[in-house]
Amino acid sequence: MAITIQHVEELLNEIGIQNFNTEENYIRFSMGPCDRYVRPDGQDSLFLVIDLTENGEYFRIFSPRAYQIQGPHIDAFLKATAIIQWKTKLIQFEYDPSDGEVRPIIEWPIEDGTLTATQLRRCVSGLLGLLDDFHPVLQRAIDDGVVEFPDDRKAMIERLEILLDKLKTQQAADESSSSDDSGEGGPPSVL
Repeated sequence: MAITIQHVEELLNEIGIQNFNTEENYIRFSMGPCDRYVRPDGQDSLFLVIDLTENGEYFRIFSPRAYQIQGPHIDAFLKATAIIQWKTKLIQFEYDPSDGEVRPIIEWPIEDGTLTATQLRRCVSGLLGLLDDFHPVLQRAIDDGVVEFPDDRKAMIERLEILLDKLKTQQAADESSSSDDSGEGGPPSVL
């Protein structure tokens, strides 16, 4: 049982992604803004493509030109991508030596199965989250030729602090937009 582009469109809508462009066998959309990841063109969003091949029996989601790597630090960058692949198991990186394009990608055969909203959500959030998390490591490999991964606990604490700051900002915005003169009915002021 192969899947169709229409099925993927329905799943995208189900997981809350409505701004996408559909072609015959693929769908394009952007996700962001990102906290750390920046595309080679300077945008802080991740451009994604969902591609069905083999008559809908093979699924791929990738970010074309997520990185453009040339110069003396290609080997360090590729080493960093290999370590990320080993650490995460979800994401792979494709490298085109003819022009330096690097694509993070998640792919698998659908064959006689199907694609669920949960799987698609994990793919989208996985690509976005992993690239955002590992961007400093990859950028340092590009710029300095250094492959160095932060202590996983330290990185997790930093990420949680970023999320906590976002939550506090959102909570403050919610409080200011929903407060009334009586002071009742607003969200709690403490996390």
